Amino acid sequence: MYFRSLRPNPLFLRPKLRRERFAEIVAALSVRPESTAWEISQHISWSRPFDTMSDRLLGLAVRETHAHLLVLADRGSIRSLGGHPERWTPTSRKEVTP
Repeated sequence: MYFRSLRPNPLFLRPKLRRERFAEIVAALSVRPESTAWEISQHISWSRPFDTMSDRLLGLAVRETHAHLLVLADRGSIRSLGGHPERWTPTSRKEVTP
C-alpha cells in the first residue's frame, strides 16, 4: 500500500539542496561548537523564521536537523559528544558532499 498524499522531502530529492543544508549545519557548528540539534536548528535557514514556527513545526525542524547531523557524523564531518541532550561538534574534516 502506498501513501499517495505524502510528498517527498525536497532536500532528499535534490542533491544541491541537501549539500547546502549540510554546509549550513557544518558552518553553524564551526561558529557554535558543542551545540544541540535544537540550537543548530535555530541557526539554519527554513521556509519561515524559526521563532514563528508552531510547536509541531519546531519538532519537525529539530528532527530534520538531527537526521542531517547523523549523516554528517557518519561521513566524519562532525561528531557527537554524547550527553542528554546530545551535543555535536565539527571534526577537522570538512567534507559536506551528499
